[in-house]
Amino acid sequence: DPETYALVGEIDTHGVGPHEIVMMPDARTIAVANGGISTREDSGDDPLNLDTMRSTLAYLDLASGTLVDEQTVPEPKASIRHIAVTGDATVVVAMQIQREALADSEPRPLIAVQRPGGRLEALEDGVELGTAMVDYTGAVAVDERSRIAAVTSPRGSLAAFWNIDTGRRSGHVELSDVCGVTVSAARRRFVLSGAGGHLRFVDADTVQEVVEERTRFSDVVWDNHMLALAGEPS
Repeated sequence: DPETYALVGEIDTHGVGPHEIVMMPDARTIAVANGGISTREDSGDDPLNLDTMRSTLAYLDLASGTLVDEQTVPEPKASIRHIAVTGDATVVVAMQIQREALADSEPRPLIAVQRPGGRLEALEDGVELGTAMVDYTGAVAVDERSRIAAVTSPRGSLAAFWNIDTGRRSGHVELSDVCGVTVSAARRRFVLSGAGGHLRFVDADTVQEVVEERTRFSDVVWDNHMLALAGEPS
């Protein structure tokens, strides 16, 4: 309950290691990123099942908890972690590659898109950025107007951008310790946060940083995820 914070129910995500959840445009279905990685409290974040991990994008009926649909990506060692959804029900996911479970050092795609009526497809364009991003994404957001998705990598200190309709990479910017990302309420800027209290703004059309709008809050340490609720960031 959003007012009392009382637990009013729970449903099975039909997977292991759920990370992010979003409401679909029909307001009846939720999409869940099941990372597929099992851990124990006494082992911290150390994965226990890399040989058998299975990551899924699960669609659940919110009222009944029924599994409506389930999607996977071809790379079995890609952990689906972050989700963004558009008004036309296009779903974008950002992943983390469990490199220690792979026998080679070839880069793997870190972003996948499921368009209405289609399957979840990994985007191969710009796959080489996976190395620079250290196989790790921190968040994803989509600008509805430009149809551009922003994906951050705090380990790689960069944010990369893709057109979700064409699957083509639009560019990237280097930002130290960038992780949180959202779209400003006026739909003109991607807003990116860093752990040192920094906010950076990237034009959603040109995917270039608007350097003069850089902001820093000296008494704030941003965490991983961000959401724009109302108004235009100053």
